[in-house]
Amino acid sequence: PALVLIIGFGLQMTAWPDSLCRGLADQGFCVIRLDNRDTGLSQQFNSFGSAEIGDAFARLEAGEPFDAPYTEEDLVDDVAGLLDALDIAQAHIVGMSMGGCIAQRFALRYPTRVSSLVVLMSTTGAPGLPEGDPEVRKVLFSEPEVPGSLDSLISLSVKIQRALRGPRFAFDQDAFQIRVAQDLARCPEIDGYKRCLLGMRAASPYYEQLMEITVPTLVLHGRDDPVLPYACGQDIANRISSAKMIILEGWGHEVFSTEVHPFLIDAIARHCFPLN
Repeated sequence: PALVLIIGFGLQMTAWPDSLCRGLADQGFCVIRLDNRDTGLSQQFNSFGSAEIGDAFARLEAGEPFDAPYTEEDLVDDVAGLLDALDIAQAHIVGMSMGGCIAQRFALRYPTRVSSLVVLMSTTGAPGLPEGDPEVRKVLFSEPEVPGSLDSLISLSVKIQRALRGPRFAFDQDAFQIRVAQDLARCPEIDGYKRCLLGMRAASPYYEQLMEITVPTLVLHGRDDPVLPYACGQDIANRISSAKMIILEGWGHEVFSTEVHPFLIDAIARHCFPLN
């Protein structure tokens, strides 16, 4: 059975670590990763230019329209298009962070194509949900000290990764730096994450529709997520009647730590293959 892994904003599909993907494949899945549009080797929307995040957010707060090259709904259709191209009628859909939002939207838009749904460290976007740590968000949206410098980009990535972590799992900085360097060699273009952020904000809300999802749903969230507090994951589980939730103590907002992989592999496999 196909299992589609949808990554979060600004990340290439390689942010799903190979060891995690191999572990899922060993459980019997045909594991499919994809680059969302404007990341990795998928289509770049450079003709739109570098997104002015501050201006767009100010317009959003004021209730004014702003330009975006695409919306999150388009990323949903991209996943469907990929399944069409691979001649896959139905798949288990797994998404983390923004990818979790795409996964929820996919289950709403293409319900017959979803065998089951797994949402990691994500949110419904409903009003009133707690916001993440402001200092962590500041780091998350910071710029490299030396624009265009590979060393500066790697240093910033390490700083972001440290900020996203929970206290439970160790951080292998050397391995992470190697992976970031490989990702930047694969695709040095990084401005796409800003356009993708605009696309997230330009999309229509969907949280009131989540009760329509009837496929088996698993919500996985870290107790110590500094970006999307675990109450955001609880809101997903509360709105989807078929959902169950597992909160992992000491886990933050990342899937890079190899120590968390056995938990994720086991939880996903038990959810998708409940009789095993």
